[in-house]
Amino acid sequence: MKRIILSFLLFLFILFFLISCAVIPEKDSSGKMFEINIKASDVTETFKETEVMVDGNIVGAKNVMLEIVNEYNEKKIIPLKKVPDSTKVVFEKPGEYSIVAKALSLIDGKEYSNYKPRVFVYDPQKPFIDGIEVIPSTIFAGDEIILHLYVNTNNPKVKVETVGLSGYEKEEISMTTKPGDIFLNVGSFSKDGDKEFFVKVDNLVGMEYATKVNLKVYPIDKEPPTIIINSKFSYPTNSNIQIYVDISDDVKLSSYEIYLDGELKLKDTVDQKEMKNIPVQIGKLDPGDHSLIVKATDWIGKKTMKGQRILVGDTYLNFEIAISNETNLIPGHSTIISVVPTEEGINFKKIVYFIDGKEYKRFDGDVQTFVEWTVEEGEHYITVYAEDENGRAGINERFISVNDNNAPRLISMSVNGEKLDISKANRISLGMNSISVYFMDPGGISKYATPILYIREDHYPDYYDILEMKLSEISPDEKEATFTINTSIGYGYFYFFVKGVSDKEGNEYQGEDVFTVITGY
Repeated sequence: MKRIILSFLLFLFILFFLISCAVIPEKDSSGKMFEINIKASDVTETFKETEVMVDGNIVGAKNVMLEIVNEYNEKKIIPLKKVPDSTKVVFEKPGEYSIVAKALSLIDGKEYSNYKPRVFVYDPQKPFIDGIEVIPSTIFAGDEIILHLYVNTNNPKVKVETVGLSGYEKEEISMTTKPGDIFLNVGSFSKDGDKEFFVKVDNLVGMEYATKVNLKVYPIDKEPPTIIINSKFSYPTNSNIQIYVDISDDVKLSSYEIYLDGELKLKDTVDQKEMKNIPVQIGKLDPGDHSLIVKATDWIGKKTMKGQRILVGDTYLNFEIAISNETNLIPGHSTIISVVPTEEGINFKKIVYFIDGKEYKRFDGDVQTFVEWTVEEGEHYITVYAEDENGRAGINERFISVNDNNAPRLISMSVNGEKLDISKANRISLGMNSISVYFMDPGGISKYATPILYIREDHYPDYYDILEMKLSEISPDEKEATFTINTSIGYGYFYFFVKGVSDKEGNEYQGEDVFTVITGY
């Protein structure tokens, strides 16, 4: 018993001696007298041993440990024996890690800790660009161009840069972002022609991959040729008929053909923007109904065909259509459409006015040989059908073109047939959805426009998706059009908007309307 008591007293004496010999640091402002530090590389590779060292001036350290946490909040605890001490750590996943060192001091009974906020762990393999999609697929000068890259790498971040855009008086792109789907907004090229530049990605530590991008930018030619046939509908028997045709294109024509009753009457190749008053000598035609067809092709193969009926006979009523101030028609202002007889002694008993194939005004009995019409932008056909008191009837038509300076209007956006409300968040189904936009323009919507649907997820700077929409429906007068895309939407809070819809004059809708949708909540 005495031996045990003596041994215990000896242990206390030795412990007291060691403590009294130690240099006890003064307490800092927080009341703590020791400190602990972490020493580790800021950057390291996956599956490579990395030394992590803990040191400091703690006396009597106990419960020493390291806590390593990745960006997914996955933790790993590593116990150490003392301070100072070190261990080898193998990081299996690339990403950003944080390290916390902790130790308990037997001197003051307090726990001490230190925090290293960032250790970047990278995959040494090169990143890879697994395909590039160009949106839109056909590019005209002035179009906004999006490059959709898929970058394949295990690293949590990559740096994406362009090399060569500066040669086209554009700023180079440089951004650090997550791998996977990446959207680069290249902007637009003001001049047509072939464009060549490089896209380069690296893993932030010098391992990089580059690929060349070739773009063909066409001159602004979003419409096929325009054809105007300057002809009356009806001619008296034995008339020596000559008509005139106007053909134009916004860039350049290639060829045209003119057919009478199915037989080729005239053809030619063209290398200019427009040809006015092309004379077509038809001569005398047999009484009855005849057809004139004009076909035109532009320099990139877009085609237009327009037909005209020609009635020959003495029983037809002949008159002209006059339009006031025809050369300076202004949208929203009024003009007068008049019926002008080309024969003496005509007493009309019926006149029907049509605008673009739709009945506008009808007069029976007490006829009116003029009507007022509020001018609308774009191209229009003015048609008049008339009868006189002797039972003769006639029809005539005029083509007019009114300057169009307004972009198409977005009437609605729908998902799976249900219209979205722009004033609130709209719930849609998770997964595959059919997204449609419905536009209207009095001057006509371009069938060759390329609407782009942009999808941005809330709280994220990058786009969730960017998609090229397709024309799914267009009205006969081409004033109303619907564009559609089918795509899968995941969980989240998203913003939808559309750009790239233009009218026949090139006025483009700029995506002013933004719709909010929610899935999976």
